[in-house]
Amino acid sequence: IALTTDFGETWPSTTGMASWEIGDITATPAADGRIWTGSLSGPHASSDGGLTWTLERTGMPPIAETRYSLPIESVLIDPANPSRLLAFSGNQRNWTAPGALLDGEWQGDGSVWESTNAGASWTRLATVAGGGNIRGASFVGADGSLVFAAVGNRGVFASTDGGLTWQDRSTGLPHRNAYDITGHPTDPAVAWVAMGDGPLGGDGRHVAGGIWRTTDGGASWQPANDGLDIVANSTATDTGSFHQIVVAPSQPDRLYTSNVAPGQAAVYRSDDGGGSWTVIADSSTPRPDAYGGALRGFDIAVHPADADRVAFGSDDTLLGSIDGGATWFDLT
Repeated sequence: IALTTDFGETWPSTTGMASWEIGDITATPAADGRIWTGSLSGPHASSDGGLTWTLERTGMPPIAETRYSLPIESVLIDPANPSRLLAFSGNQRNWTAPGALLDGEWQGDGSVWESTNAGASWTRLATVAGGGNIRGASFVGADGSLVFAAVGNRGVFASTDGGLTWQDRSTGLPHRNAYDITGHPTDPAVAWVAMGDGPLGGDGRHVAGGIWRTTDGGASWQPANDGLDIVANSTATDTGSFHQIVVAPSQPDRLYTSNVAPGQAAVYRSDDGGGSWTVIADSSTPRPDAYGGALRGFDIAVHPADADRVAFGSDDTLLGSIDGGATWFDLT
């Protein structure tokens, strides 16, 4: 993990990570000022703004010598109780490194772990989708009871009891290759899911992904793709695929997403909750381009108090904006 406190001017070193492979980073002022991140070695916490990190996996399985031990993609902080955390086993890279498979699945075993003491110890709470790879998770609303999980190639699952039990909530989705999910910060009925490329269809092309929205707590999903450039293709990697969906906490109708298929790669913004989208960055955007590749927004972050302050990372680029993507500057 690298850290900047001056919006990219400098990047001082950080220490303490037990793994190079990092998952989602979660921060909230209510959680004792601590930042959390998932990794392929488990959850880590920082109490000094990200400068130093500590592996916090008491109660989780011991570290194994020949494979990753309980990879964690996301650590969520209960919006109604900052001492209660949920950690989700999986990783968005879908790695299958030698010796790293768990019961034939991707990294991770689909487990959900709970801490009621701000991460000092963990207990296994549940298993989602029979052990699928959890790529993303999100609380929906403000009371901490409704949680969604995006499970790779298995769809979207929801818990209405804070993570204890889970139900398939994939009705209306184009396929089951779910990559990321985010819930409305105050409205428990509204959430958005980013879908990757799907299986081959009858026309010989892979079913494209995109953004889908629920307004009934996950009972059904409708496409929210107006303005998104999405193309199906006979090759999966060239089919429209969306790996991130981010909502601005201070302005929940503001969303950011990106298509990561190389020929269609672009970052988008919505100002109406996904009703329509506008391109704010694509391969024509000026930037450092060490590898000469497409501008693929694999990770997007928006400031908690300023919906116009946004940053994203591509293969070899970090770009930031303070005007909602109208202009960008190099963060590296």
